[in-house]
Amino acid sequence: EEVLRHLAAEPGLRRDQVYFTATHTHGSLGGWGDGWVAEQFGGPFVPEVRVWMVGQLTRVARQAWASMGPASIGFDAFDAPEGVRNRLVGDAGTVDPEFAFLRVRRDDDGREALWGSYSAHATVLGAGEMRFHGDYPGVWQESVESATGGLALCAAGAVGSHGPKATRPGWDGARQLGEDLARRTVERSRRCRMMSEVQLGTAAVTFELPPLRV
Repeated sequence: EEVLRHLAAEPGLRRDQVYFTATHTHGSLGGWGDGWVAEQFGGPFVPEVRVWMVGQLTRVARQAWASMGPASIGFDAFDAPEGVRNRLVGDAGTVDPEFAFLRVRRDDDGREALWGSYSAHATVLGAGEMRFHGDYPGVWQESVESATGGLALCAAGAVGSHGPKATRPGWDGARQLGEDLARRTVERSRRCRMMSEVQLGTAAVTFELPPLRV
């Protein structure tokens, strides 16, 4: 809500013009939540963390708005069932195996961005890893950016019941899964059909959440 308030003032965006998603990680900073439930996840509330997050999100949104220009866009997806499992009921459940991505290429300088989305939680690394990290999506991002020289963003997909299926534990497993998904993403993106004219649509629905129950 605070980010939206800033973006409404500059550059004048409405709520339905702003799309929030998450680059899901269990290895980021804590202290972001006010209240008993949030503090069980992120530790004691530190107001400065929330102020910092609001500032970062506002700044990058304004930078993106100011740098807009003509571009081409494409979409593609591939199945990667080997990297995702149903963490609740195992083989008795279903999974969403799709890795989907958007490819955007600027007309003026040819710079590209790839925005990927996959369903598995970023939990190849366990709770014992206390360094800041992006788990396998962070490896995916770094690998894609290294291969393309552009920008890469990885957003959480279904998560919920979906966990990662790594062949090895720890960083070895995170690197293998992230690098494999990155390699396949880059290969598919090079064959992705790019369009210079597309029609984008959005739908916004407001609803009230029920009271929190623990």
